[in-house]
Amino acid sequence: MRQQMKIENLAHTLEATASSVLGEAAFAMVDGPSDWDEPPQLLPAKDMIAARLQFQGPFTGSMFLAAPVTLAHELAANMLGLELVDPEAALRRGDAVGELLNMICGNLLPLIAGSAPEFSIGAPATVDCAAARAMAGSHPEDLRAVVALLVEDEPVEAALLLDDFPTEAATLP
Repeated sequence: MRQQMKIENLAHTLEATASSVLGEAAFAMVDGPSDWDEPPQLLPAKDMIAARLQFQGPFTGSMFLAAPVTLAHELAANMLGLELVDPEAALRRGDAVGELLNMICGNLLPLIAGSAPEFSIGAPATVDCAAARAMAGSHPEDLRAVVALLVEDEPVEAALLLDDFPTEAATLP
């Protein structure tokens, strides 16, 4: 039986989902907060590639994912089966971050809402990391979850920003 998910549980669920997707889809080593001696130092926005998408369904909102440029390059190579020196990996960095975000969102929403509700997930778009951080920082605290992960020893940021939150939302069993 599923219990109502409280907003404070969203960060944990987002962290677990992002860790799973990054590890499985991008073949990356992921460390969460329980593995850290201290939180990772976030990089300046200019050194990051960020993607954002919006979703609609029983509740609406958006998500963003930001990764260092060097890590995005490695993730693209891993996902496409390319060598790091292949120029295609550099060209697909933003696409890789966007596709990982899409997979995180697609796995996260059923964990929040249960498997029955349907969502429409928009296409991810590369966005300015500073703007994405500002949007997350100004979003109401009771409707946001922001997490940091260490992926291949580099800091990655993920955020879930809800416009509303239904009372029938579910949680992990």
